[in-house]
Amino acid sequence: MNTSTLGVGDSGTVRIIANDSVRLDGETSNGASSSITSQVLSGAEGNSEGIELTTSSLELTNSGTVSASTFGGGSAGNIVVRNSQSIFLSKNSSISTAVEPGALGIGGDINIKTNSLTLENNSQISARSQGIKRAGNINLNVSETLTATDSDITTSSTQSAGGAIDITAQDIRLRGDSDITTSVFSGADNGGDITITTDSFIAFADSDILAFARDGRGGDITFLTPIFFGFAYRPAPKGIDPATLDLNNRVDINASGAIDGAITLPNLDFITNSLTDLQDNLIDTDTLLANSCIVRTTPREGSFTITGGGSLPSRPGEPSSSPYPTGVVRIIPSESPIRPWQKGDPIIEATGVYQLPDGRLVMARECS
Repeated sequence: MNTSTLGVGDSGTVRIIANDSVRLDGETSNGASSSITSQVLSGAEGNSEGIELTTSSLELTNSGTVSASTFGGGSAGNIVVRNSQSIFLSKNSSISTAVEPGALGIGGDINIKTNSLTLENNSQISARSQGIKRAGNINLNVSETLTATDSDITTSSTQSAGGAIDITAQDIRLRGDSDITTSVFSGADNGGDITITTDSFIAFADSDILAFARDGRGGDITFLTPIFFGFAYRPAPKGIDPATLDLNNRVDINASGAIDGAITLPNLDFITNSLTDLQDNLIDTDTLLANSCIVRTTPREGSFTITGGGSLPSRPGEPSSSPYPTGVVRIIPSESPIRPWQKGDPIIEATGVYQLPDGRLVMARECS
């Protein structure tokens, strides 16, 4: 599904309203991926009017694509997804806006509002610019959980200002090699800011959060969350090449640039300092015990009565008493012949419960 402009007029808006779901899966016979696109073609001066999706469920898999891009003088349109219960991207699928090489327009924004957002298997949400104008921004509002596994959320620009990333979610989970990045690879413009607002942020393996600008100021990275966990996390050194932070099997957060951006992490001092130091001197247990028995002025014997029902032994070392009456186990005289029960022998019903010397209870009959 595609709209495009070749001249001075704008391309129309792709507007889809689906009560149930929208699904893009696989490729066409000529190798083109299933897609919804809005384009400003080379030489055109009009703008893309973008894509609007209103649906309960959006699923992109096997290179499914939703994209708005410009190759000409007009701007790439915005992509808006709203009223969605769930959005699922898998197997190289993407939602993207782009300013292609030689284009003069600006990049479109991506605005998503959903209950659940899942990206996996090399999927992306991206806004990039390879022209002279800025990349678009990415705004994600997820009421429940955002989960990314070996997938990226990224904005990038080769020579202009980088787009910002603003994510609000109840919980965020990054697994595998999942990155949230803004990058400006040349020019004095600043890197895009990254703002993450969530109840809990947990990143595993090689997931990174980077806001990079080679010649300008690195973007600011702000975490607004009471719970932050990054596997083997440590702040990356200033001025480091972001490419070296990938595939190092740890979580990195970096805002490098000609002037580094600011990184604001949650204050976890209350956890670090919550352990009380142990005293060096151990407690002398002898001081807690009386050195001698105190003799009463009026001696009086005490007593301890076992009334049954509590299964207490009569004295230390003996088996526990049974909470109900048991028979007496009598010893079989040595001269009595003993033959094990065999098939065909009569089965005699048990007549009572007997307690063995080791405390075990068995059901048996009284010997005649």
